[in-house]
Amino acid sequence: MEKKVYREDSLRGTSLVLSD
Repeated sequence: MEKKVYREDSLRGTSLVLSD
């Protein structure tokens, strides 16, 4: 479920996804 949110956030800030 979190992966889906990461994909959308990836457009705004991929750094956030990498941080997690």
